[in-house]
Amino acid sequence: MFSLAQPPLFSRLANASNVLVAGAGGGFDVYAGLPLASALRGLGKRVHLANLAFSDLSRLDLDDWLAPEVAAVGPESAGSDTYFPERTLARWLAGRGLPSTVYAFSRVGVRPLAEAYRRLVEHLEVDAVVLVDGGTDILMRGDEAGVGTPEEDMTSLAAVFELAGVEKLVASLGFGIDFYHGVCHSHVLENLAALDRVGGYLGALSIPSNSTEARDYVAAVADAAASTPTRPSIVNGQIAAALRGEFGNVPITERTGGSELFVNPLMGVYFSVDLMLLAASVGYLDRLRDTGTMVEVAMIIEEHRYKVTTRPRRVFPH
Repeated sequence: MFSLAQPPLFSRLANASNVLVAGAGGGFDVYAGLPLASALRGLGKRVHLANLAFSDLSRLDLDDWLAPEVAAVGPESAGSDTYFPERTLARWLAGRGLPSTVYAFSRVGVRPLAEAYRRLVEHLEVDAVVLVDGGTDILMRGDEAGVGTPEEDMTSLAAVFELAGVEKLVASLGFGIDFYHGVCHSHVLENLAALDRVGGYLGALSIPSNSTEARDYVAAVADAAASTPTRPSIVNGQIAAALRGEFGNVPITERTGGSELFVNPLMGVYFSVDLMLLAASVGYLDRLRDTGTMVEVAMIIEEHRYKVTTRPRRVFPH
């Protein structure tokens, strides 16, 4: 049983001592896990960070590779000077005196990614994995009017689904951001309600703006934007703005200049769910198991979307 005084997300992690917080959707998604990682460290838990990488990992030294498709990225790892979120984060962590390894997964299909996750979990001896999504794509089950950009999120979800012997959870941060990728957030709420009926919804947890977790996250996002000026994170930029108390059409980068944003406090809320029950709700996830490449993943999702009857868009009634 859960209680109001003990958030279900942390109740599920109470017995875990060694937690892997992993960005599910690539890019800067791992940054969305920083407030959670900070809170877990404050509880005395060991926390490791990982990310599905959009970065060019081919320039890493051979010794950086822990196993096929997963590498340990540190502050001095070789790579692009213009876009390398994992190394950017590793440098920021090192500057704070925190463990500075960020594990990077190659952008591959479910079969090799699941094996890479298995090897990393064994290497780190973790007892819990939390997939973190910057946005809400990972909560899409496939029959929505719009599903955003689900390929990476669903690949990560399907890969972690295959793990045995660990607690498996999902946390989504940045409610509303994926509107610009076609997601209908009434469907997000409908999906959460459906998960709640089967015991899979673990509630919403607001990051207090006046907290160490929020301040460190905002600082990390600002550092990433300064380090990657040509490709700053639009998602984390909006979440950070929300945690600064900003509202409405807040300018984030030049790339958002043509869009009217709606930064608001809901962007600073984690929506958490049971990974296994979320995976069971996705209509095509079992078909991703044997994929070797992201192209195969995209084709299966496209085929499913072509065949399924989609739910019509619904606006909030107030």
